Amino acid sequence: GGGLLLSTRDHGRSFLPNATACFANPNWATDFDLIGRLVGLALWQQVTLDLPLHNYVCEALLHDGDLDALLKHKCDSALTDEARLQIKLNLLSQLDPDLERSLRWILETDDDASVLEDLAIPFTDALDLDEYEEANDAEDDDADESKSAERESNNHEARGEASSPSAPSHRHDQRAANASVEDARASKPSSCPVVLSPSRDMLASSTAEKQSPDISARQLARGSRVELVEGGDDATVSLENRREFVVAMCEWRLRRSLDGPIRAMANGLRAAVPSNVLTDARKMLSASDFVRLLSGLRDIDVADWRRNTRHAGGLRPDANEVVWFWKVIEKWSRGPKPIKDRLHQCLQFATGSRRVPIGGFAHLVGLNGGKHPFTLSSGSHLAPGSLPTAHACICTIDLPAFASLEAAESKLLAAVEAGTKRFDEHATRDDNEGPP
Repeated sequence: GGGLLLSTRDHGRSFLPNATACFANPNWATDFDLIGRLVGLALWQQVTLDLPLHNYVCEALLHDGDLDALLKHKCDSALTDEARLQIKLNLLSQLDPDLERSLRWILETDDDASVLEDLAIPFTDALDLDEYEEANDAEDDDADESKSAERESNNHEARGEASSPSAPSHRHDQRAANASVEDARASKPSSCPVVLSPSRDMLASSTAEKQSPDISARQLARGSRVELVEGGDDATVSLENRREFVVAMCEWRLRRSLDGPIRAMANGLRAAVPSNVLTDARKMLSASDFVRLLSGLRDIDVADWRRNTRHAGGLRPDANEVVWFWKVIEKWSRGPKPIKDRLHQCLQFATGSRRVPIGGFAHLVGLNGGKHPFTLSSGSHLAPGSLPTAHACICTIDLPAFASLEAAESKLLAAVEAGTKRFDEHATRDDNEGPP
């Protein structure tokens, strides 16, 4: 584990480069360059990607991948050190609000020194080794906040981070997390250190530069951490050095952990988009504009979808197939979150993307990069009882003759669920079973 390129702190609503890749993947620079090229081609061809990069990443890309310049722009040198730290904490709250709250507690706690000493927080940060579990695109941003906070709290505890340390019960959790790191350290060979140093263990960014054999590729242990300062694993947070810890954590999360990947992404972006276009984009677009142009809109407006639909192949708007199609779509739009997600599956089935472009369905783009309205076409070439078929390059679904509304829903559901999975994700016959 550890070769993941992107990570999320908000259950898939936005993505950041994963610093783990820089320690585990010898080709991380090339891989992030390819992500930048993909982003550039999508923007240039006006194709919506289901890749909502975080605003902070997009803002950095608009600054040509230069995080130093971005942070200097936000933290004016005329400001006091304290004012600049508060700005960085505010930025960190956009990336990881739970960590930001914990850091503020560490800075502002009036408890005696024993509280921080008992927590034994090292000058390290956890590396994200977790596979991303796809979130529900139809989920509201503010839904299930308590569950989300609980999951984040559990994640931080498992990684050994300071998660709401104001609660006395978390002292035991912190010690347990540190113990799990010690166990992992003891169980892994020396070539796979659990505590990593950016200066010593981060793989070189140049693909032409040879890596030493012991770090050319690495399988990182669960519980691996990176030192925020040299010797950080041997230092713990106290009342005297707590500000140094907070400054180091902000520096790691906002700059050092992202600098190489974002520079590589910016390099790929420049290779795909003409420089004069990028120059104009930096003048006209905000980070939020950049995100929306790239990944479109999460919400699906069924009325807008229906209003911008064409019919082809002799199929009329009042045909049973069309009437039943929209009844199914409207039914799904009124359902609970897992049912609403079928709308995104249907959109992906028809267009190749789960998201609606800026401007709505009137600006739908197919996989060939051309602008195509959503089209329902006659499936007269399909046998009765067949599944609907899609032509994602031209945003078209061929509808066969359905026997009933129930049959229409069943066939459409089967088609969109099959059409959103890779070949290796489908259920297969167990090797121990006999022939079908």
